Amino acid sequence: MHLNKNFDIKTVNTTFALLIITMTLFSGCVGKHYKHEEQKIKDEQVCWDMIKVNHNDPKKIEAALDLHINTFQQDVEQTLASRENSLLLINTIRQNTNDSKPISPAYIELLHLSIVADEKSNLPIARSMTQNSCWRQINTLNADEPLSKKIKIKGVMLELAASLVLYDTYYYIVSIVNENDRLRRFSNQSDSGYDILEDNLAEITNTFLQLSNLYTVHDNVTRYKDHKQQIMNFSKHDDNIAYLDLLIRTSPSYEIFLKMEFEKVVNTRMTQRNKNIRDNLSELNRSAINGISQFFGNAAGSFEERKGKLYRDAQAEAIVVSHLQAGDILVEKTPFRLTDKMIPGHWGHAAIWIGTEKELKELGIWNHEVVTKYHQQIKENKLVAESLRQGTTLNSLEHFMNVDDLGIIRKKNLSPQEKADAIILALRQIGKAYDFNFDVETTDKIVCSQLVYIAYSKISWPTDNVVGRYTISPDNIAIKALNNGPLQLELFYHDGKQVMNNTELVMAELMNNQ
Repeated sequence: MHLNKNFDIKTVNTTFALLIITMTLFSGCVGKHYKHEEQKIKDEQVCWDMIKVNHNDPKKIEAALDLHINTFQQDVEQTLASRENSLLLINTIRQNTNDSKPISPAYIELLHLSIVADEKSNLPIARSMTQNSCWRQINTLNADEPLSKKIKIKGVMLELAASLVLYDTYYYIVSIVNENDRLRRFSNQSDSGYDILEDNLAEITNTFLQLSNLYTVHDNVTRYKDHKQQIMNFSKHDDNIAYLDLLIRTSPSYEIFLKMEFEKVVNTRMTQRNKNIRDNLSELNRSAINGISQFFGNAAGSFEERKGKLYRDAQAEAIVVSHLQAGDILVEKTPFRLTDKMIPGHWGHAAIWIGTEKELKELGIWNHEVVTKYHQQIKENKLVAESLRQGTTLNSLEHFMNVDDLGIIRKKNLSPQEKADAIILALRQIGKAYDFNFDVETTDKIVCSQLVYIAYSKISWPTDNVVGRYTISPDNIAIKALNNGPLQLELFYHDGKQVMNNTELVMAELMNNQ
């Protein structure tokens, strides 16, 4: 995913909003930052109680752990969205403030409000880590415990994944703020009106560089590496392990901890004990700062193992363009990307091709009040309407084609008026936030497949009831192109290659195998 270049100070989650979550990071120091010490104790006891209550039924233990992982996935998505927007804000503040003028009141107010708001929204990541700290100590239980190695590994992976998500936030956000004198000074100021303490950033930095915290993550990374082959085998048949595996492997912090010479870090940290916070950044932190520039301004939350097999494939893009018509539905699969692991079924994302300026003029809607707002973006060939973590936006086809699989789906017998209506409905969704609850009955926030669900409202779409919410997946969209449904598959690429024959049959087999 890419950052939305149309920065809106009123809606973006801010850099400093992410700082506060690091105050609740690790079990070794998390207690004093919980509103109640009792809550910390309860969190540490969660998985111990789950194991002891169900010690004779490993299936129940794994089911409870899987439920926690499913909730954790949604929490991660929200954190990644905030991080992407925070990187954008860092760049904006650096470009628009200098020594000749103060940080504007609008920025200051937004920063304070976001710290308070995001403490609540990001705390679940830290709590997931604390609630799963027992798995690495599981060998202290009775030797005859019927827990399988798979369950133990999965629990340790969940704790490690949570800690790496938070360390990534540190390297992407906190370390950069530490390097900016003005932002560092600002974030270390107290504000009683928002219950923000003095030296907030300094405490955060020390928390991340605390030896016990570094050692815990380093130990879990080593444990993960030692069980890599087993994890690979388990992930073939367990989507949750596959998700955690990808989250860990694609974390920049994982690479840092993997290469870290821990004894050297210990010695460095000890010699810097009494130095000023400006200089009290260990070699570990410095290495992150030196490497962070390559990520700056990009989508820090994408978690890509590689680029898609159709990425910058000029021949494939030309073929796709030759098939596309205004109002077409696009579906894609990115097995190399973290978000794809969250989505049930074969397809991982859906979008709508709104059409070119010429097509919109032919439909008579070029000067429609909804369309006129996006004239410039349309002229820049940003013709794909899609809902991503950072919100619903328009992107280029080149951006969209960072995929392995791609399908163009079109409604049969679509009249010009129906097409025009669908495009206007799609454009009305631009700017809406991403719905991390995946609820089709919530329209102020939407997900990718819900964009299609809304635009083509006359189609009877299949939905799923998940924990009391009705959701629609990209597969729910694509299935309407099978079995003589109201849609038809116009073009299909699988694994980077165009499928020329029996396209519907091939797609059906892929969807059925999920």
